[in-house]
Amino acid sequence: MVNEELTGVFEQKLAEYKQMVILRQEECSQTAKVLEEDGKQLSAKGKKYKNALIILGIVIATKAALELAMLGFKTPPVVMNILSIIFLLIGAAVSMVAALDKNNRYEEKAGELRTLSSLCKSYDRRFMSDYKRFVDPRNTEITLAKLESLIDLQNQSLDHIRQRSDSLGVDLSEVNVSYRI
Repeated sequence: MVNEELTGVFEQKLAEYKQMVILRQEECSQTAKVLEEDGKQLSAKGKKYKNALIILGIVIATKAALELAMLGFKTPPVVMNILSIIFLLIGAAVSMVAALDKNNRYEEKAGELRTLSSLCKSYDRRFMSDYKRFVDPRNTEITLAKLESLIDLQNQSLDHIRQRSDSLGVDLSEVNVSYRI
């Protein structure tokens, strides 16, 4: 009778811990998706700035050749002044794009977000493998203690990922965080 009660308590606790692990895995999965999407968006934005910078840089580099050609063709000073103003504006655009790209570090942030997304997926695999390895109905107290430590590890891992995501400016408020007591 006592053994059946202990088995029932163990099964109940095991089910509770399993649910806790599942909730954290779902949170980790949702977090990975958000981080991956934000990483892709930042990467695309960074590429746009870099491409614009390259194209505008090429245009600026042709300025000297264009001025020599205009001098050779004896272009009126008004046209030369207008072209100089246009190249001045393009030069200002190059400076602005370079400053924006450097200031926002899109490529670096995108790489860090992709790394965090991979960490989520890696943690998820490790948690599942640990969970299966820890469950042993013969050693109920040890099993429950190991599962408690696994849940603590999940919490620490998710907190770490959330903190790094916050520092990179990623809004994880859409990630469903649900804990059951």
